[in-house]
Amino acid sequence: PPAEGGSAEGGGSNGKDKVKAVPRDPAESLKMMLTDDGVDAVRPGSDAEEQIKKMEKQVRLKMKAERDKMLKEQQRLLEIQHELDILEMPMKRDVSLTRDRLEVLDRELAAAEKDHKTKKKAYEDALALLEKKKEEKVNLADHLRMIIHDNEQRKTQKLEELLGKLGVQEAGPVFEGFS
Repeated sequence: PPAEGGSAEGGGSNGKDKVKAVPRDPAESLKMMLTDDGVDAVRPGSDAEEQIKKMEKQVRLKMKAERDKMLKEQQRLLEIQHELDILEMPMKRDVSLTRDRLEVLDRELAAAEKDHKTKKKAYEDALALLEKKKEEKVNLADHLRMIIHDNEQRKTQKLEELLGKLGVQEAGPVFEGFS
């Protein structure tokens, strides 16, 4: 059996039958792993580490590709948004001008409606006054005709009475204009 800390060679004299003892010191163990003879002892761990590193590299590459794809898509969306903004600029100006004009017209319309209501009321009041005055004129004209008619009747009656007192029976040509 091999001695501790050292190495022993087996029954053959070729170098393949060498068996190394497991060192007790971790530094010695690491030194042994780094030598050509320790590669076989480290290889199973190295293959797993290499697999992990390959998988990590693949994941990183995949994530980088997805990130690059997202960045390109984001850049494309920004360009599209910029183009849309350029297209909307004239429309925004027109919309702003139209809205401003609408606000002015709205104020003017409110003033015109108020003026219309005021003038309509004044017109209706003037029309009512006109109708009242026309009716008053008709009534006064009728009253005047009645006064004149009554006066003429009284005159005629008085004249007939006076003529009766004078003894004139017929008032012929003297009164022709009064009939």
